[in-house]
Amino acid sequence: MDDAFSKFVDSEVSTWASCGDNVPSEDLLVRVSGSLQSSIAHHAHQPSFTTLQPRNCETADETNPCIVMIMGNEFEKGNSLLYDHLLRRDEKSEGLKMYPEDVVQCHEAFIQKVRESMEAKVEVVYGKPVKERMLQKQAYKVDLLPLWGEYEGESNYSNAQQGHRYRRVIVFAIHPQRFFFSKQGECAIQDKLLAVAAKIARVDVIERYYEDQKWRMIVPHNFSSMVKKKHFSTPSKQSQSDRYNSNASGKALIISTSKLTTTEASMGPIVGGCWDSSFKEKPPFSVQELREILPVALATETDLNEHSHKWESPADFPEIVGTWFSGQREILFKGMSIYSPADIIPVYQQLYATKKGPLEGNPSLAEMIYGLIRSKLE
Repeated sequence: MDDAFSKFVDSEVSTWASCGDNVPSEDLLVRVSGSLQSSIAHHAHQPSFTTLQPRNCETADETNPCIVMIMGNEFEKGNSLLYDHLLRRDEKSEGLKMYPEDVVQCHEAFIQKVRESMEAKVEVVYGKPVKERMLQKQAYKVDLLPLWGEYEGESNYSNAQQGHRYRRVIVFAIHPQRFFFSKQGECAIQDKLLAVAAKIARVDVIERYYEDQKWRMIVPHNFSSMVKKKHFSTPSKQSQSDRYNSNASGKALIISTSKLTTTEASMGPIVGGCWDSSFKEKPPFSVQELREILPVALATETDLNEHSHKWESPADFPEIVGTWFSGQREILFKGMSIYSPADIIPVYQQLYATKKGPLEGNPSLAEMIYGLIRSKLE
């Protein structure tokens, strides 16, 4: 696939140029991972900058929590196929909305070649945007297959291609990011969908992986600080490929139906920088969204007792806390630039600490963040 990817890179860059847009760096294009002989394929959305390896990376990025969550079940490193619908790393993963149509089609043409070449009988597609694009815009020829027995109520699609009655089964699954603050019932649905995929592809599956939050074994609440420390404390400065090849087993994740463990592979999300980059340019959360997010964010306070005092920046926040924080630019910190915990103290004093009298001592970053979250629940 290396030669095909190189040709795609040239085509993608020239397509941007022909659209009259500034040509983004080709180093931010992310390679397909795995083998075309894999019996199962995982089809994700678009890579973001939640990574420690933003350039010249592959889709099986062990420094991204969502990808690690996917790789924790029905995945064997070096074998299972994993790719994004759009291969260009994007801050908000909104290429389907924001990129010129010719650029989107350039990506889709390459991925379609991968899909036509792979032997996988099952393709798991993650997220509503990709599902809608495939069914509406790309107009894939599919038949809806209702399931029965214990899987009754769930639906999958069979993909017909030239020369085949049915080339493969497509399972449209929920994007892993949802499970950092999922709604009732979503975890059980995801487990059923992946169980169906595993049975058809004849691969091992971890039962109740989402419903029992077994993925937390490899994406704990302190995933960011834990794996970032591990990543940067690695004494050897081997290249990415050397690090992978140095693993005797060839697997970054050891997976079985009974347990999930990690080996020497480095992990850790979020590229550092000014705290302002942690805020998202999007409308504030709605009242309903806050009702869902705030209790879940506050619940992580107990889980982080032994880690929260080590927080130094948003890179150390649990995923759900980071989600809440990203929407506070125009709410809590309007007109401010945030570079350190010291910049948060005035807001903390005004909205929370003054309710308990004068501030004593120097509160930790975790104390202030959870205090601000708590003030919004009161």
